[in-house]
Amino acid sequence: IIILVEKTLKVSDYMYCMIETAFDNLDEAKQVISKLLDEKLVASCQMVESNSKWNWKQEQEESKEYLVFMKTKKSLQEKIFNVINSLTINGKASINTNTNTIISNINILYEEESILDIDTILKNNNFYLKPNGLYDKYILLEIEEENNIDVTSKDEYKILLTAYKDAIINSLTDENITKESVKINNSNVTKITLNIDETFLKNIYNELISNDKFIISYANISNKTKEEVIQELENERNEIKSSQSNKFILCLNKSEFISAELLAENESIKITKEGNKYSYEYIDEEKNTYKGYIIATDNSMTINYYDTSTNSTYEFTINYNVKITRK
Repeated sequence: IIILVEKTLKVSDYMYCMIETAFDNLDEAKQVISKLLDEKLVASCQMVESNSKWNWKQEQEESKEYLVFMKTKKSLQEKIFNVINSLTINGKASINTNTNTIISNINILYEEESILDIDTILKNNNFYLKPNGLYDKYILLEIEEENNIDVTSKDEYKILLTAYKDAIINSLTDENITKESVKINNSNVTKITLNIDETFLKNIYNELISNDKFIISYANISNKTKEEVIQELENERNEIKSSQSNKFILCLNKSEFISAELLAENESIKITKEGNKYSYEYIDEEKNTYKGYIIATDNSMTINYYDTSTNSTYEFTINYNVKITRK
């Protein structure tokens, strides 16, 4: 949520202002408006749906936003900002590929007190909704268009991962990689540093472009033609700058993964392992921090994401069955 405009107008002995803010989520915008009106912090609110465009990483981005205009006294401005910034959105979702079911929960809190808590189930083209605190049973909502869960074949992803691995290995030279022994938590760890320069990156793209199996799988997953995929990869390859130089640092205890870190010119990402939990932290070009974790077990994978800018947590779980055959 970003405060965009504040206009002040003196009427009689009172100071009034109009505050403008933008939301990318309609339900969140409605919740904020209701809270502000309930607490009599605003005289009125107007909401306008808008399409916004901006530059991001040398490309133009476009998204739908909801602009909210609030008329209030200037003396209440700080309380309004507190309401806007006090909302926390927690979201959880899980996919069970065996039963073709999506289960999710959205919980919006204000000052750690739940003001909206909804459970949903999507199964066999039926959508069930349960507003917790209002109903104790699910409500069936009709879906006009068919909306079956599309689970992409695992084989397609295996082909992609194998192609990426082979492309990196085939592009490596002695000049790109160094090894050294370091101590982490009183343990001897092998630290491998990969220098990612222009030649190395372009060689990877060349390997991928010439791999027909990779192109076909990529096209199937992204719903593009082979020609579109090749053109996309060629464009990305041609945009690589000669001055571009990044580092990838991998730490191993014998053959066990400890951590990995990618250091780019203006951004970085780090992944660390503790048991079956992989924690990650990403810092973008504007120094915003995004972090969370991934937990993988024999039957499920949970992905947790925490957005520091909005104080919101999102969690996504995939459940699956693994069959082990012994001969």
